[in-house]
Amino acid sequence: MNIVYRAASITDFTCTVDLFLANMDLSVFTDSTDENILRAIATLFIAKDFQHANYICVASNDKQLCGVLLATVDVDTSQAPAFIFDATEWIEQSTARLQQSAEGRLVLKRMTPKDKPQSTVIERTMLAGCDADLLFFCSDANYRRQKIGSTLIQRFETHLALMGATKYKLESDNRCSYQYYDNNGFQRVTEEISHFNPSVEHYTYTKSLTI
Repeated sequence: MNIVYRAASITDFTCTVDLFLANMDLSVFTDSTDENILRAIATLFIAKDFQHANYICVASNDKQLCGVLLATVDVDTSQAPAFIFDATEWIEQSTARLQQSAEGRLVLKRMTPKDKPQSTVIERTMLAGCDADLLFFCSDANYRRQKIGSTLIQRFETHLALMGATKYKLESDNRCSYQYYDNNGFQRVTEEISHFNPSVEHYTYTKSLTI
């Protein structure tokens, strides 16, 4: 198997949405099984991340996307996005699709950011100094044992070191492979129960880089 790692392009957007749908658990937002609703949710997430990310690396096998990592790196505030990506049309189309049904409108309501309780001194201290935010990270379950996830993380951390970054953060939950972070030098900073699905726990992790 020949896994190729490269910088992403605009043409990888749709494939990233497909990867999200196939490998991510959306039960935190909906218990719907409607494919149109699920694709609209995935498109909203990925469109926003593609627009804001200034680092995107993908893994592909025979031109098929099997892993992706999107992040914002804040060390150099003049650093441009990974490429120019106008998410407006994708967001508008997906939002309109969700608004067509009561189920979809409920999803939009759940996705609307809520005011979080004021962070504790400990939480603020642990998040201080983060130079980057890993927005989305996924490897295809069909490519297990190929070390795609660990390679994407390694390439990302190498990029951060070259940029002079010393610490980054990410969010995960207990429906993802969060054990990877627990076992690979990440520190869990926060834990929060989902307001929609009490069986889902949200985690925030940070990692300090070894220089």
